[in-house]
Amino acid sequence: MIGIGYIAMCACLATPVVDFQRAYRDALDGSPNAVVQAQRAMNVLMGWQAESPSGVIAMGKNVRVVDLSPARIQRDARTTAPIARAMRLSGTGPTLRVYVPLDDDAEHEVYWRESAGLYVRLENAVRQDGRWLTFKAPFPGEYVVREKDAYSDPAGDPPPFLDFIPPSSAPEAKALWRFYRAEPTRVAGPTPLILLHGMGNDRWKDFFHWAANSPEAEAFRARFQLWNYQQPISGVNAAIGFSRAYPGFEESIVAYLARFLQQAAQEGVETDGVRYYFPSSGPMAILTHSQGGLKARAFLLNYSEYADRVFAVAALSAPLTGSPWGTPQWLRHTINRTGFSGGAMLGSAAKTVLSDIVLTGYFSTARQSDLDMGWGNFDAAGGFGFPFAHFTSRRFLQGTVRLTLSPRDANQTGARQWPGIADASFDPPELLDTYCGGLDVVMPALRGGGHMDKFFLYGAYLDPALQNGAALREGRHTVGNRATARRERFENIGLRMTARLMGKVLCEGSDIPLGVFGLNDGFVPLQSQLMLDGSQTELIYCTREINGWRAPVSPYRLREDIIASHTLADPARLRIMPGYSHLDMTTGRYNARTGHSELFLRVAEDLLAAESCAANGRS
Repeated sequence: MIGIGYIAMCACLATPVVDFQRAYRDALDGSPNAVVQAQRAMNVLMGWQAESPSGVIAMGKNVRVVDLSPARIQRDARTTAPIARAMRLSGTGPTLRVYVPLDDDAEHEVYWRESAGLYVRLENAVRQDGRWLTFKAPFPGEYVVREKDAYSDPAGDPPPFLDFIPPSSAPEAKALWRFYRAEPTRVAGPTPLILLHGMGNDRWKDFFHWAANSPEAEAFRARFQLWNYQQPISGVNAAIGFSRAYPGFEESIVAYLARFLQQAAQEGVETDGVRYYFPSSGPMAILTHSQGGLKARAFLLNYSEYADRVFAVAALSAPLTGSPWGTPQWLRHTINRTGFSGGAMLGSAAKTVLSDIVLTGYFSTARQSDLDMGWGNFDAAGGFGFPFAHFTSRRFLQGTVRLTLSPRDANQTGARQWPGIADASFDPPELLDTYCGGLDVVMPALRGGGHMDKFFLYGAYLDPALQNGAALREGRHTVGNRATARRERFENIGLRMTARLMGKVLCEGSDIPLGVFGLNDGFVPLQSQLMLDGSQTELIYCTREINGWRAPVSPYRLREDIIASHTLADPARLRIMPGYSHLDMTTGRYNARTGHSELFLRVAEDLLAAESCAANGRS
């Protein structure tokens, strides 16, 4: 007896076989395009090609393509953006190549449906040539081709770690800067929350998705609306804008923010065909990451009309007193001490790779207007200052040079004019024309000054005792494609390596295996994130004696009494995230499948509580 499965298989093959036979006969008869049709029929017969009724062609092994309803996708994605095609692809890897016919010449994007309501944009191997769009599907699943609209991120994903585009201070260099309403249909509360990202491009995609979709965010999205200030810095030299007393202030980051806010209040900002207006009065809050914390401080100090309206600032891993990595000589000196620059490990060539190239490509003085993130060295008062020392380092195309490690490298206004300064350790040698003040300009004299009473400070540190594969995998379901996830894992590995280096920065009053900056998130010391005044005379973590040596207690235990007595913020508003890296503090280790993020939930609870207190007239 012939099995039902065999009959079904024959039925499935019947049409491709007939099509191939017909195309083959046409080719023998010399019909136009018959060879192409015969090849296509052969591909279909062998399972190498499939075509949907809407004309979508997929190439691969055992390939199948099925049209999906655009209306269903729009409901699932909660979008009104025009959808050109939606399809389900299957087949044998490693990749499937897809050809999509388009009805117009508008720009289109390709998204992969990772799960219900979660669509991830493909950033690589997508090409549009006239009325055809082609892309490589990295794995089977559902894909959507939609028209690119105003809500799409014009800058794309963050640039690579190393960025060598020559920076410019001209206004046209800031053409990609913009201020817009994010997730307007889902996060639609009455109170605006301004998001200020760190150096480079923003990484708020995980927070946006959490705020718009997570069950944890229900109370948050009922009270807040999101306004993102996007200032990609690749190819741009722009000061943060610490003081209006400097000529370059009007071209600073915070000056642009003030103008964007005024425009959004008066003219509105269009997103997905809808014009949204920033409230011209009433309470507002700010959420920052990394260098964004400095931007928030500068903004509040220079624009009292907005500062009076701000009831809370949530600052994630902010370098509030700078970072040693923001000061070139201290980074070079640390690399030298660890052996990366000498013959012990990688040889002298590594000095160029790990110091000059990194400093040029990321912590570039020309890109940060005289190092807005340079270490302020305010901890010298407590005996943990940087010592004065001469050292040698290899410079690209210069060979070995003699440099000076000293507190005068700190980003403090007027440091070059201090009495007794004779060394040439400043980098850059002269103030840039975009300079708008150093960190000392925004340092409060007393606790709570300079609006620091409004700040929630979220500090993070990497602990060797907590570093394992589970920590790196915790956020593996964040928003982004597999390439993005791989890059973030690579960056986290790099941050863990950098964290160990930072614990070896030479300071008075400490020695290896102890380190003043042993508690850090891979970029920023914890005392900077928590804005300690620098007068503490003891390490901020517990130690123990082992065979006559002092060593950190493992895992780290904080000296909370020292931290509380020396922070210039409200001690009750300090939040510590052990085991979180600098990157984790913006991705939130968000799991898009479960909708959970410990960090984002904590931020939301703080903002909601602060809003309630402000509404009731309490601090």
